[in-house]
Amino acid sequence: VEGREFDSSRKVWTLELGRYEEAAKALRSVAGFTVNVEPLPGLANTILKGSSRGRTDDRDFYSKIPETMERQMMEFQREGVKFALEKGGRVLFGDEMGLGKTVQAIAVMKCYDHLWPCLIITPSSLREAWADALHRWLG
Repeated sequence: VEGREFDSSRKVWTLELGRYEEAAKALRSVAGFTVNVEPLPGLANTILKGSSRGRTDDRDFYSKIPETMERQMMEFQREGVKFALEKGGRVLFGDEMGLGKTVQAIAVMKCYDHLWPCLIITPSSLREAWADALHRWLG
C-alpha cells in the first residue's frame, strides 16, 4: 500500500487514514495467511467517508456572513473563517485569549446556518458571554 511507513521505535506500520480500505483489502488477499482486520470504530469510519467524498467548495458560504459583521472582523479573523470553510467547518480556533475566536466561530456557524440547529458547548461561566456575542453579531 502506497504511503505506508514503519516506525522502528514502536515497531508499527502506519498509513494515511484514507488508505484504510485499500490496506484492509490488500491484507485480506495475502495468500497463505489468515488476516483479521478489525473495522474502524463508527465515528472514525464516518469521518473517513466524509473526508474522502467530493465536497463543494464551502468558501462559497462566506457570503452568508452579515455585511456588518464581516466589516468589523479583522483580516486575520476573515482568513481564519475562510480557512475553516476550506476544511468544511471542521477546525479548532486556537488563538490567544482576546483575539476573537468567538466571532470567528459565530461567522462559521452563520455560514452553515442551513445545517442548524447548532449546539454550543461552553462552561457555564461563559454562557452569558456567548449569548451576548450571538445577539451582538447575529441580532
